[in-house]
Amino acid sequence: MFNLNKFAKVIVGLLLLLPMIFLASGNSLVGAFFTGVLQNWIFLLGYSAVAIAILLFLNRLLAGPKATISPLTARFIGIATLWAVFIVILTVVLTNIFPSGTSADGPLNSAAAKLLTGPLRWPMILSLCLFTPITEELAFRGVIQQFISGLVGFWPATVLTALLFTVLHWQLLIPSICLFTFAMGISIMNHYSHTLATSIIAHIIYNTIVTVLVFVQL
Repeated sequence: MFNLNKFAKVIVGLLLLLPMIFLASGNSLVGAFFTGVLQNWIFLLGYSAVAIAILLFLNRLLAGPKATISPLTARFIGIATLWAVFIVILTVVLTNIFPSGTSADGPLNSAAAKLLTGPLRWPMILSLCLFTPITEELAFRGVIQQFISGLVGFWPATVLTALLFTVLHWQLLIPSICLFTFAMGISIMNHYSHTLATSIIAHIIYNTIVTVLVFVQL
Protein backbone atom coordinates (compact mmCIF):
# COMPACT_ATOMS: atom_id res chain seq x y z
CA MET A 1 0.00 0.00 0.00
CA PHE A 2 1.31 3.46 -0.89
CA ASN A 3 2.79 5.21 2.13
CA LEU A 4 1.80 8.88 1.94
CA ASN A 5 3.92 9.71 4.97
CA LYS A 6 7.04 8.31 3.30
CA PHE A 7 6.20 10.14 0.06
CA ALA A 8 5.88 13.42 1.99
CA LYS A 9 9.26 12.80 3.61
CA VAL A 10 10.85 12.23 0.19
CA ILE A 11 9.42 15.53 -1.10
CA VAL A 12 10.64 17.41 1.97
CA GLY A 13 14.06 15.76 1.64
CA LEU A 14 14.38 16.78 -2.02
CA LEU A 15 13.37 20.36 -1.23
CA LEU A 16 15.95 20.59 1.55
CA LEU A 17 18.75 18.87 -0.39
CA LEU A 18 20.13 21.99 -2.07
CA PRO A 19 20.26 24.06 1.16
CA MET A 20 21.90 21.09 2.89
CA ILE A 21 24.58 20.85 0.19
CA PHE A 22 25.25 24.57 0.50
CA LEU A 23 25.57 24.22 4.29
CA ALA A 24 28.00 21.36 3.74
CA SER A 25 30.29 22.99 1.19
CA GLY A 26 29.66 26.73 1.35
CA ASN A 27 32.73 27.35 3.46
CA SER A 28 34.88 26.12 0.56
CA LEU A 29 33.89 29.26 -1.38
CA VAL A 30 36.90 31.19 -0.13
CA GLY A 31 37.61 33.98 -2.61
CA ALA A 32 34.23 33.65 -4.32
CA PHE A 33 32.57 36.67 -2.72
CA PHE A 34 35.42 38.80 -1.36
CA THR A 35 38.95 39.63 -2.45
CA GLY A 36 40.38 40.85 0.86
CA VAL A 37 42.19 38.43 3.15
CA LEU A 38 40.46 39.64 6.34
CA GLN A 39 37.04 39.49 4.70
CA ASN A 40 37.65 35.89 3.66
CA TRP A 41 38.83 34.93 7.14
CA ILE A 42 35.64 36.40 8.61
CA PHE A 43 33.54 34.61 5.99
CA LEU A 44 35.27 31.26 6.56
CA LEU A 45 35.13 31.31 10.36
CA GLY A 46 31.65 32.82 10.60
CA TYR A 47 30.10 30.57 7.98
CA SER A 48 31.73 27.45 9.42
CA ALA A 49 30.55 28.23 12.96
CA VAL A 50 26.94 28.75 11.84
CA ALA A 51 26.94 25.72 9.52
CA ILE A 52 28.41 23.40 12.16
CA ALA A 53 25.87 24.57 14.76
CA ILE A 54 22.92 24.01 12.39
CA LEU A 55 24.19 20.62 11.21
CA LEU A 56 24.84 19.40 14.76
CA PHE A 57 21.30 20.41 15.70
CA LEU A 58 19.82 18.59 12.68
CA ASN A 59 21.90 15.48 13.39
CA ARG A 60 20.67 15.40 16.98
CA LEU A 61 17.09 15.98 15.81
CA LEU A 62 17.23 13.07 13.36
CA ALA A 63 19.03 10.76 15.78
CA GLY A 64 16.41 11.29 18.49
CA PRO A 65 16.78 11.70 22.26
CA LYS A 66 17.73 8.05 22.83
CA ALA A 67 20.65 8.08 20.40
CA THR A 68 24.05 7.33 21.87
CA ILE A 69 27.36 8.52 20.48
CA SER A 70 30.40 6.42 21.28
CA PRO A 71 33.77 8.08 21.96
CA LEU A 72 36.27 7.80 19.13
CA THR A 73 38.77 5.08 19.96
CA ALA A 74 42.42 4.80 18.94
CA ARG A 75 41.50 1.73 16.88
CA PHE A 76 39.10 3.65 14.67
CA ILE A 77 41.45 6.63 14.42
CA GLY A 78 44.02 4.20 13.04
CA ILE A 79 41.52 2.61 10.65
CA ALA A 80 40.35 6.03 9.44
CA THR A 81 43.94 7.15 8.88
CA LEU A 82 44.91 4.00 6.99
CA TRP A 83 41.77 4.18 4.85
CA ALA A 84 42.45 7.79 3.84
CA VAL A 85 46.10 7.04 3.01
CA PHE A 86 45.12 3.89 1.09
CA ILE A 87 42.58 5.75 -1.07
CA VAL A 88 45.08 8.50 -1.91
CA ILE A 89 47.70 5.91 -2.90
CA LEU A 90 45.10 3.94 -4.88
CA THR A 91 44.05 7.10 -6.73
CA VAL A 92 47.63 8.01 -7.62
CA VAL A 93 48.44 4.48 -8.80
CA LEU A 94 45.27 4.06 -10.89
CA THR A 95 45.53 7.49 -12.54
CA ASN A 96 49.03 6.53 -13.65
CA ILE A 97 48.01 3.07 -14.87
CA PHE A 98 44.88 4.35 -16.64
CA PRO A 99 45.70 7.88 -17.83
CA SER A 100 42.75 7.75 -20.22
CA GLY A 101 40.52 7.97 -17.18
CA THR A 102 41.70 11.51 -16.48
CA SER A 103 41.19 14.85 -18.16
CA ALA A 104 42.82 18.24 -18.37
CA ASP A 105 40.28 19.56 -15.87
CA GLY A 106 42.11 18.09 -12.89
CA PRO A 107 42.92 19.21 -9.35
CA LEU A 108 45.87 21.32 -10.48
CA ASN A 109 43.56 23.43 -12.64
CA SER A 110 40.81 23.86 -10.05
CA ALA A 111 39.88 27.22 -8.55
CA ALA A 112 40.93 25.98 -5.11
CA ALA A 113 44.37 25.03 -6.40
CA LYS A 114 44.86 28.48 -7.92
CA LEU A 115 44.04 30.12 -4.58
CA LEU A 116 46.86 28.14 -2.95
CA THR A 117 49.39 30.32 -4.77
CA GLY A 118 47.87 33.67 -3.77
CA PRO A 119 47.20 35.76 -0.65
CA LEU A 120 44.17 33.62 0.24
CA ARG A 121 46.38 30.55 0.62
CA TRP A 122 45.87 30.06 4.37
CA PRO A 123 42.09 30.56 4.51
CA MET A 124 41.82 28.10 1.62
CA ILE A 125 44.08 25.54 3.33
CA LEU A 126 42.09 25.78 6.57
CA SER A 127 38.86 25.42 4.62
CA LEU A 128 40.02 22.38 2.65
CA CYS A 129 41.80 20.61 5.49
CA LEU A 130 39.54 21.32 8.47
CA PHE A 131 36.23 23.12 8.14
CA THR A 132 34.92 21.64 4.89
CA PRO A 133 35.59 18.03 6.00
CA ILE A 134 33.69 18.72 9.24
CA THR A 135 30.66 20.33 7.61
CA GLU A 136 30.54 17.83 4.74
CA GLU A 137 30.61 14.86 7.09
CA LEU A 138 27.96 16.35 9.36
CA ALA A 139 25.80 16.95 6.28
CA PHE A 140 26.44 13.89 4.09
CA ARG A 141 27.24 11.05 6.50
CA GLY A 142 25.17 12.76 9.18
CA VAL A 143 21.96 14.51 8.14
CA ILE A 144 21.51 13.23 4.57
CA GLN A 145 22.44 9.60 5.25
CA GLN A 146 20.38 9.46 8.45
CA PHE A 147 17.38 10.87 6.61
CA ILE A 148 17.67 8.39 3.72
CA SER A 149 18.32 5.51 6.15
CA GLY A 150 14.99 6.26 7.80
CA LEU A 151 13.31 5.73 4.42
CA VAL A 152 15.17 2.82 2.82
CA GLY A 153 17.61 1.41 5.38
CA PHE A 154 21.34 1.67 6.02
CA TRP A 155 22.91 0.03 2.97
CA PRO A 156 20.82 1.74 0.25
CA ALA A 157 21.34 5.03 2.11
CA THR A 158 25.10 4.43 2.23
CA VAL A 159 25.25 3.84 -1.54
CA LEU A 160 22.99 6.79 -2.39
CA THR A 161 24.90 9.17 -0.11
CA ALA A 162 28.24 8.04 -1.54
CA LEU A 163 26.91 8.54 -5.09
CA LEU A 164 25.65 12.03 -4.27
CA PHE A 165 28.93 12.93 -2.59
CA THR A 166 30.92 11.66 -5.60
CA VAL A 167 28.77 13.43 -8.20
CA LEU A 168 29.08 16.75 -6.35
CA HIS A 169 32.88 16.34 -6.23
CA TRP A 170 33.24 14.96 -9.76
CA GLN A 171 36.34 16.04 -11.69
CA LEU A 172 38.08 13.04 -13.17
CA LEU A 173 36.83 9.50 -13.79
CA ILE A 174 39.39 7.43 -11.88
CA PRO A 175 39.65 9.75 -8.83
CA SER A 176 35.85 9.89 -8.70
CA ILE A 177 35.59 6.10 -8.60
CA CYS A 178 38.16 6.09 -5.80
CA LEU A 179 36.25 8.85 -4.00
CA PHE A 180 33.07 6.76 -4.14
CA THR A 181 34.99 3.88 -2.58
CA PHE A 182 36.32 6.25 0.09
CA ALA A 183 32.80 7.52 0.85
CA MET A 184 31.43 3.99 1.17
CA GLY A 185 34.25 3.04 3.50
CA ILE A 186 33.87 5.96 5.89
CA SER A 187 30.10 5.41 6.11
CA ILE A 188 30.72 1.81 7.13
CA MET A 189 33.33 2.95 9.68
CA ASN A 190 30.81 5.37 11.17
CA HIS A 191 28.28 2.56 11.40
CA TYR A 192 30.58 0.33 13.43
CA SER A 193 32.25 3.05 15.49
CA HIS A 194 28.90 4.74 16.30
CA THR A 195 30.30 8.22 15.78
CA LEU A 196 30.67 10.69 12.91
CA ALA A 197 34.08 11.59 14.30
CA THR A 198 35.52 8.58 12.45
CA SER A 199 34.62 9.86 8.99
CA ILE A 200 35.55 13.42 9.97
CA ILE A 201 39.07 12.27 10.88
CA ALA A 202 39.37 10.26 7.65
CA HIS A 203 38.09 13.17 5.56
CA ILE A 204 40.48 15.65 7.21
CA ILE A 205 43.44 13.35 6.59
CA TYR A 206 42.37 12.65 2.99
CA ASN A 207 41.91 16.34 2.16
CA THR A 208 45.16 17.29 3.87
CA ILE A 209 47.18 14.74 1.89
CA VAL A 210 45.54 15.75 -1.40
CA THR A 211 46.08 19.45 -0.63
CA VAL A 212 49.77 18.84 0.11
CA LEU A 213 50.16 16.84 -3.11
CA VAL A 214 48.50 19.60 -5.13
CA PHE A 215 50.45 22.33 -3.34
CA VAL A 216 53.88 20.82 -4.03
CA GLN A 217 53.07 20.54 -7.75
CA LEU A 218 52.02 24.18 -8.19
